[in-house]
Amino acid sequence: MKMWEVNYDFYGVGQGLFCTGALLNNESKVVYQWIYDCGTNSKKDLLREKIKHYAVKTNDLNGSNFIDLICLSHFDHDHISGVVDILSRFKVGDVLLPYIPMWKRLVIAFEEKCRSGSYLMDFLIDPVAFLQRKATRGIGRIIYVSSPNDAPDEISEIPDNFISPRKLEPNEYNFDEELPISGQALIEGNYKAVNPDDSMLTAEDRENKNAGIKAQVLTLEVGACLQIFSVWEFVPYNDSCLVSLVNAKFKKKVLLKSKSLLLGKNNAERHSILTELKEIYDDVFGCKPYRRNVISLFLYTGPILSGNFCSWVIHSELYIWKQQNLQLRVVTEKSTLYFWPPTKSGVLYTGDGYLNTLKRINSLIDFLGEKRMKNIHLLQVMHHGAKGNWRSGLAKILNPEYSLFSSDPSLSSPGHPHSDVAKDFWNYNPIQVDKVNSATLTLHAGLTVISPEMSKKKRKRL
Repeated sequence: MKMWEVNYDFYGVGQGLFCTGALLNNESKVVYQWIYDCGTNSKKDLLREKIKHYAVKTNDLNGSNFIDLICLSHFDHDHISGVVDILSRFKVGDVLLPYIPMWKRLVIAFEEKCRSGSYLMDFLIDPVAFLQRKATRGIGRIIYVSSPNDAPDEISEIPDNFISPRKLEPNEYNFDEELPISGQALIEGNYKAVNPDDSMLTAEDRENKNAGIKAQVLTLEVGACLQIFSVWEFVPYNDSCLVSLVNAKFKKKVLLKSKSLLLGKNNAERHSILTELKEIYDDVFGCKPYRRNVISLFLYTGPILSGNFCSWVIHSELYIWKQQNLQLRVVTEKSTLYFWPPTKSGVLYTGDGYLNTLKRINSLIDFLGEKRMKNIHLLQVMHHGAKGNWRSGLAKILNPEYSLFSSDPSLSSPGHPHSDVAKDFWNYNPIQVDKVNSATLTLHAGLTVISPEMSKKKRKRL
């Protein structure tokens, strides 16, 4: 049996989300580390302090400022406001984004009341160019994740550049080996080596636009995932859809103006186009009290559970801690020992995702599959515990070992987590991270092959 350890950190950034993780071998050597979202609507200093702590911790663990994977669930301020800081501090292997056509991204921009020339507006117009400019230490790959809800004309028809990586068998796995290319996880499934936005441009315009882009741009097809040593996996699920009524006029106008937006020679030209599009947006969509966008890139991470090869969690440790001037103080500690058979060993990040209907819940279950859904050790509860993203009885359906809320409960508005959501997860070890408290979950586990005799044993817990 091979031993491994995984650390999941959930930083208290108030009304926002900043999650990190690291996979270590039996010599406590980091072999892969990741970030899921990094932003807040609370004070900027709160987020900067946590990013600074993470940078120090990362350097202590692996002696370098390198992050293998950054996943951005969606493009709201409270989930991405710290990304520029992260990109200035770290070299990044892969950045994972939900693919959203430009016309939908501009709907988001206008809903968020983005100013022309602001970081968020520039990002939403051209995510690839923005990330490349801000990544002063470099990015290896920018990877879009397609949604099963995408219309056929919203994914580039540029011919596939398909690569099918060789699968390793479990007995070939060795945590003592380095990744062949640092930060280059294997992609299991189909993908296109294209930027979908480029399909709106001529070949000459594409060449001019991408002259300074050094990162490789890929688009994962539905169902593709990232694998580490063919033992650990990151499975993205893009559940984006636009739930507005009529949008053909706005969509058509954006397509007509997309070249000017992508190739805009100056801010004045781009501002003029955005002003025109905003007027059309107001005419088409009006001022509704509900969000028209249901967008969040879910991310399941855990050991690959295939055949009789499984993960066996031996020991878990949960710490709730406070930070002041980079000094940490543990507030609560919970230690659990497990015996055979295996307990859950995966984590499901949901961002601001919606699991408020049986249809959406079943779509997620069908996508991830029964084994992964039964392997959720910790669930990051959707949208800080907002009632509108939740359905009564959801906790029982997902059945996590722990349920984590990241919000600022002291705020009367928006009032996250909502009391009904908190009550639903009350029996699933709820954890609250906020402006004061952060949390770390560490799993010590083994990877083994189950024999028929072992599978009959009952689990015990101390």
